Amino acid sequence: MTLKNKYTIFYIIFWPFVIISAFILLSNHYYSPDEGIVLNAAWQLWHGKEMYTDFIEYITPGSTYFAYWLWVLSHSTSYAIVKIFSIFFWLISAVGVFLISKKINNKNYLHVFAVFFWLLLSRYYTLINHNYYSSFLAVWLVYFFLVSLEKQKKYLFFITGIMAGGVFLFLQTKGLMLFAIALLIIIFFLKAKNKLMSGFFLGIGFLSITLPLLLFWPAKTLWHSLFLFPWQTQYMNYSVCSPIIVALGVLIILLMLILARQKKQGILWWLLFFQVGLYLSVFNSFERSHLMINSFIFCIFLGSLLENIFNHLKFNHILRYYVLIQLLLVGLAVSLAFIPFHKNNNIYTLDLFHLTRRSVIDIAEIQKAKYIYAGPYLPNFYYELGKENPFPISVAFLCDENCENKVIEKIKEVEPEFALLNYQSAGHFKYNNNSRINSYFTNNYRICYKYQKVTIYAKDQCPKRE
Repeated sequence: MTLKNKYTIFYIIFWPFVIISAFILLSNHYYSPDEGIVLNAAWQLWHGKEMYTDFIEYITPGSTYFAYWLWVLSHSTSYAIVKIFSIFFWLISAVGVFLISKKINNKNYLHVFAVFFWLLLSRYYTLINHNYYSSFLAVWLVYFFLVSLEKQKKYLFFITGIMAGGVFLFLQTKGLMLFAIALLIIIFFLKAKNKLMSGFFLGIGFLSITLPLLLFWPAKTLWHSLFLFPWQTQYMNYSVCSPIIVALGVLIILLMLILARQKKQGILWWLLFFQVGLYLSVFNSFERSHLMINSFIFCIFLGSLLENIFNHLKFNHILRYYVLIQLLLVGLAVSLAFIPFHKNNNIYTLDLFHLTRRSVIDIAEIQKAKYIYAGPYLPNFYYELGKENPFPISVAFLCDENCENKVIEKIKEVEPEFALLNYQSAGHFKYNNNSRINSYFTNNYRICYKYQKVTIYAKDQCPKRE
């Protein structure tokens, strides 16, 4: 059998297995507020509201419009359609991880390990989220930048800029950080004759994606929503970094640094710089999920690190395969055991793609209510319960005094029949449980009972338990 035929057989077996594994491992539906940020904003658009003006958002519009246009094209507000295309989005990123791995490793089993380790990290949290989407595009930004450095073609730097702009559309901090990393590498490491034009085309590509935002929103609105508002509120003022996770992130960078110094390959240094940039882009919220969804480069490095260990211990191929498979199985077991109990989830379900449409709150009176209030960090409940969201913000822990006044005015105007509150959902942001919004419900509504982690308040009669 020729080498070409062996590779063909490998791809025929490998990629269908990746696709099947991704659909099995990534299809679960968890009622997570981080997923709800995207779904709620798209739900608002579905009801004719305008982002940044009719309701407050603090991230770039890519994720919201990704979900919204899928609904428009499918003529439905199906959770399944968004989840399925999000899995396809992940699969495209997996191809990028595979191609980057091929640039630094020459063993197929290391590419397989990198892809499946990326799959396990991606499974850790909710897939429909701006952090994930931006990481998926960041994979291709890194790939095209490596190809640009290799071939020194201006159009490739332009494509890299487009990818950086795409990342910005899904998460502004990550897009700006990775664009800056690429530009700094060009400035400090490229030959003098190539710096100017390479940086120019990188910048033109980036601006060709980001500047069109000004056609839809005024610059002042975007500046306030995407930069000033997060800095002026608890989102950026309160760090939710875990010391243990920060230490783990530093350890990862040190391991990558050791490998880069040992192998003396320029490409490993570029990858190291991008990994540092990915971590810095979430510096204010560096905890488990953000570490994992920004570690696709480490997945590739880990294969090389393990290969060095195998060579040092003189493992044969069978033993190498065995160790790698065992590592993946342990990772899968941990993933399956702990994901349903993630601390930010409020109500749990393992319903694949949400095809059964089980309600997030199985209480008839709440399902029939015209308006509800869900907070302080339960934005997904409006979409999940099919309720129009009349409030100017759906993430109450971001509210300043002016914002709280607007929310309370709206509460008094629409008089939601029920308030669904879970103070724990925003606890990691040091949210004040005695905020004016919460106090309004405490003083004017009747406390009923807890539905799993959610406390139910009623304007009049408490709903019957079911």
